[in-house]
Amino acid sequence: MKSIATPSRAVLLLLAAIALGLTQPGAALAEPPAGPFSAAADPAEVFLEARDLALLTALKPPDKELDRKALALAVQAYSQTLDPAWTAGAESPTGGSAAAAGDPSDAFLNARAQALRESHNYAEDEKAIAQAIRAYFQALDSYSTYLSPQERRELSDNDRPNYSGVGMDILAGPNGEIFCVPYDDSPAHRAGILSGDRLLAVDGQNVRDRAPVALSALLRGPAGSRVDLTVAGATGPSRTVSLTRANLNRQAVETTFDGLVLKIRIYRFEAETAAEVKSGLQSEPNLQRVVIDLRGNTGGDLKAALDTADLFLTAGSAIVTVTGRSYSGLEPVAHRATAKPPKFTASQVVIWQDQLTASAAEVFIAALRAHHQAVSIGSRTFGKGVAQTLTPATGGGLFLLTTGELMPADGRSFNHQGLAPDLLLRQPTQEGDYFNRTEEAFANYTHLPRPLKPH
Repeated sequence: MKSIATPSRAVLLLLAAIALGLTQPGAALAEPPAGPFSAAADPAEVFLEARDLALLTALKPPDKELDRKALALAVQAYSQTLDPAWTAGAESPTGGSAAAAGDPSDAFLNARAQALRESHNYAEDEKAIAQAIRAYFQALDSYSTYLSPQERRELSDNDRPNYSGVGMDILAGPNGEIFCVPYDDSPAHRAGILSGDRLLAVDGQNVRDRAPVALSALLRGPAGSRVDLTVAGATGPSRTVSLTRANLNRQAVETTFDGLVLKIRIYRFEAETAAEVKSGLQSEPNLQRVVIDLRGNTGGDLKAALDTADLFLTAGSAIVTVTGRSYSGLEPVAHRATAKPPKFTASQVVIWQDQLTASAAEVFIAALRAHHQAVSIGSRTFGKGVAQTLTPATGGGLFLLTTGELMPADGRSFNHQGLAPDLLLRQPTQEGDYFNRTEEAFANYTHLPRPLKPH
C-alpha cells in the first residue's frame, strides 16, 4: 500500500463538486468559513475529507444516487452509535431541498448536529464519526475502511515479527466476514481454531465489518493474558474458546529440503521475503524441484510479491498491471520483471494454494503460471484482486481506500473470482493430499495443462 498526500480542502471541494455534476470545471468554491466545523475543532471534517477522497480516487466512484445512499447509511451509523435506539424518520436524512441546493454532505452535517442535540452524547462524537466514515466507504467498496488515530498507532505493531498474541492472521471477506488463519502450533491453533473459521466476536465484541488492523490489536496483549474468541466453521453452531496469549516470533518464510525437493513456505509477503526466498534457492546449487507453499497466505506487501516473482521470470515478463484512478484520471501502472536472466530457474516448480490464498499471493501465482514457470495445486483462491491506498486523515487517522484493480498478465481479473488451480484438490484438508498430487505433478510435469498464456 502506498501513502499519498491529501489535497487542500478547497481543491477537494471543487473536484468533488465536479465529480457529482454540482458545478463545472472552472467554477470557484471558497474555503469554508471558520466555525464549529473547522478542521482544527470538529471531527466532522474527517468525514468530509473521506467523502471527497472517495469521490476522487475510489476505484468505482459513486454517482449522485449512490452518494446519497452512502450518506444515508453514514447518518444511520453515526446516529445509532450515539443512540442505539435511533431509527430513521419518514424522510431521508440526505434528501430535501437543502441537500438538493448544495453539497449533499451538508445534510450529513445537519443530521449530525440534530443527533448531538437530541442524544447529548457529545463524548461519543469522534467514535460516531469513525463509524459514519466506515459506513460510507462500505457502501462503495467492501474492502475500504477508516482507521482511527488509535488504530493507526497500532498499525505499525502488525509488522513486528516479535509480539504477544494468539498467533493468527485474519482476512476480511467481501461481505464483511472475518476469516481466521492460525499459525502452526500457536495458541489459536492449539485451541482448535481452523483455517477458514469465521471470527464472530472478541471478548464479546461483534467484529463484523471491522478493519482487520483494528481486530489484530484486540487479539494482541501481554503474554499470559486471556482473550475469548467466538468462531464458527462452515457448518455447525458457533463456539467460544478462551486463549492465553503467548510471545510469538512470526517467520514470513520457512524452507526445508529433503534431498530431492526444496519446500518454501511463504506465510506472508513482507519486505525481506524476496531475499529470504533467494537465499533458500541459492542454498542448493543443483536444485531441480521446488514446492512453494502459499496456503493461508493472505497477501501482504505487493512490492514484496513482485520482487519474489522476479526471481523466477525473465526481464520484461509482465507480472501485473494496476488499473485505477488518481486526481488526474485513469493511470494504469504495469509491473514487469527486471531480472536478466532470471535469478533462479528450475525444471519443476509447483505452487500450493487454498481458499485463503489472497491478494499479493494471487498476483505471484498468476505471474508464474502465465509464463509457464509453475503449476498450481489445491483449491480456488480467495479472489481479492484490488490495490489499496493509505491516506493520512485530519486528526491522525488513516483512510484505507480501494483505488485500483490488480490485473494479471493474461488480462483476466481474479477479483471476487479467485484463481482455479491447474490440479484441483476437491477436499484439500490433509497435507498428504498435497504431497501425493505433487508427486504426480512432478512425474507428469511436461504434460500438465497450461491454461494461461504468457505475454
